Amino acid sequence: MSDWPKNPFPAGKGRGGNPSGRPVGSQNKLPLEVREIFLRAANRVGAEDELVRLYEEDPEFRITFWKEIMPRLLPKQIDATVGVDAEPPRRQVELYLVSPSGAICDENGREARDQDGQLFLDPLYCRLNGLNEDGTERGLPNGESEH
Repeated sequence: MSDWPKNPFPAGKGRGGNPSGRPVGSQNKLPLEVREIFLRAANRVGAEDELVRLYEEDPEFRITFWKEIMPRLLPKQIDATVGVDAEPPRRQVELYLVSPSGAICDENGREARDQDGQLFLDPLYCRLNGLNEDGTERGLPNGESEH
């Protein structure tokens, strides 16, 4: 026979033997103090400027920054709401022909035009070729020039 009790949680799981124990969700005191020490040290040595410098100069650090560092710092948000009548999101797929000039074609292969005679341009073609959706060249922001 074992000396172990049959039920290790006699008061029920989560309602153990010390009702005046640490509150649920509170952090351990030591890690909290260590975290504060590191934050103060980082502020003193200019960690913010150093992180920005690393991000701007090292492409590998950019990947590490977004894949490893930021996910640990951002709060985890979980949306667990599920509706009884909830349907999965639907996507609408439109298939159409696009001419070499980027114009959308009708079922007969003719370039489609609007009521003003302007071609309907494929948005993906425009984006890939640096054009606005009306076919004009996309300029640089704030009226800047390349030269």
